[in-house]
Amino acid sequence: MTESDIKSQWHRHSCLCLLNLAVLETQARMPVPPNFSRFLRFFVASCLILCTAVQAQTTQPAEIETARAIVKAAGGDIWPSVKRLKFTFNVEVDGQLKTSAKHDWNVKTGVDTVTVGDKTMSTNVYENKTRDGDEKTAFQRWTNDSYWLLMPLKLLDAGVKFSPMISTRDFPPSRGKMTMSFESVGLTPGDQYDLSIDLKQNRIDHWTYRPNAEKSTGFTWENYQDFNGLILSTEHKSDDGKLRIYITDVTVEK
Repeated sequence: MTESDIKSQWHRHSCLCLLNLAVLETQARMPVPPNFSRFLRFFVASCLILCTAVQAQTTQPAEIETARAIVKAAGGDIWPSVKRLKFTFNVEVDGQLKTSAKHDWNVKTGVDTVTVGDKTMSTNVYENKTRDGDEKTAFQRWTNDSYWLLMPLKLLDAGVKFSPMISTRDFPPSRGKMTMSFESVGLTPGDQYDLSIDLKQNRIDHWTYRPNAEKSTGFTWENYQDFNGLILSTEHKSDDGKLRIYITDVTVEK
């Protein structure tokens, strides 16, 4: 049973208590005034409306509650105070380093400076515009690389959708699964990710990336570390053991 289920039951019990109280009051005060039955009907209807409204405000789908918990565990309360983020995104294939991209992102202004080898390029990631050349390459690197680092903080972004949550039957449930998709956002809005979640720590520990119905690739989310309040995964290994993505040189400035 989730926290939302408990709250929902509490509100239902509260409503029943109010209705029972009204009946008892009626039985205990016989005879009743001429207009009391009308007042009682109005009182009961008001209680039901109030309880329904309160329940609607406090109950969220399990997948939204889980997403909120993951964001919070990753440092969601800290993120608004972050001014600068540096990191290096590395890709190994069969044990050989194939890609290494250094990022220096001014989170407040949006300018990300990317260095790959001897080449440095930059772009303002907040600007909604058509990019070409190095600026386009820098934006593509920022979009991909930062998502591997910050995805747990972005679960509540506009356009993100989730399938219904599936969780284990132990209480409270220890593991959960749900699919994340996107509605007309990002460079590849058709992508889907099957998220495997440790509900005790509110952490994603595996995802399966599905760009289309025929293709899927699974990766671990591991080696979580604390960077000035942000709890981020720094290592991802493919299920077939051929690919390793790891993130180094992480610094978070407030």
